[in-house]
Amino acid sequence: MQGESWKYAAIYILLSIPLNFLSKDILSVSGPFFLTFVRSAIIAAFLMLMMRRVPKIEPFHILMASLIYVSTVLWLFSLIFLTPGDSIVLGYSMPMIAVILGRFILGEKGRIWISLISLSGFVVYSVPISSAGSFAGAFISFLNAFFWALYSVLYRKRINADPIETNAAIFLIMTLISIPFTFLEKPPSTEMLQPRYLFDLFWLSIAGGALQFVSWNKLLLLEGIEKATLESYLVPIGVLSTQIFIYGNAPNSLQILGLGIALFGVFLPEILGRVSSPSLWRKKA
Repeated sequence: MQGESWKYAAIYILLSIPLNFLSKDILSVSGPFFLTFVRSAIIAAFLMLMMRRVPKIEPFHILMASLIYVSTVLWLFSLIFLTPGDSIVLGYSMPMIAVILGRFILGEKGRIWISLISLSGFVVYSVPISSAGSFAGAFISFLNAFFWALYSVLYRKRINADPIETNAAIFLIMTLISIPFTFLEKPPSTEMLQPRYLFDLFWLSIAGGALQFVSWNKLLLLEGIEKATLESYLVPIGVLSTQIFIYGNAPNSLQILGLGIALFGVFLPEILGRVSSPSLWRKKA
């Protein structure tokens, strides 16, 4: 990483690692639908404050808001069934799914066979989870990854658009979509007003929401999507390491094997690129 990109990568990673832990904590006093509504409303307000105006709404924004809404709700539901580490590892199958969708939707030239290798690792990782009675959690996590990937692929069609304005429009619509679904669950507990849960909500909405989004988009601008994606895999590794350190909840041997296969597939394009460009390798060494 060069210039300021390492700063934005560090910010993104440091904001992302606590997110699953704090989100799982606040789910004990509030449901996924209400939290999605609050998160999207705060992010929309934050982005519009940056713009100092209400964004123009287009049909594209409605489609994207629907996809990211479904993805967010599924992510929060996965945390009800799974540990923070398992949820985020399976969720990060998203970039590999995006490569496959990008080929069929946008005609991109990603190596599908490499993505399938990586995806097989994520499936192997999920086997012990499903066997232990959390099949629903694993399935929901993969479903979340699919909608997140579909959102990411379609978002590339507006890659030259102002990301602040585009996402302000998306999260504004997402807030409106969220309102009726909040009536599907019980109102949040009054315990949510305790400092502990207010901090969780702050991280879910501001630190791990709006600020995470800004740092990620800055990283994409400076590093490009391929390199930024590679760096983002430090997040699930960091969450798993934190989970082991705090709770002593380590992955079993089959999960370690699956994670190894998944990461091998993730970094294989970078390895192949360096092998095919030995002069570039020597320059970077």
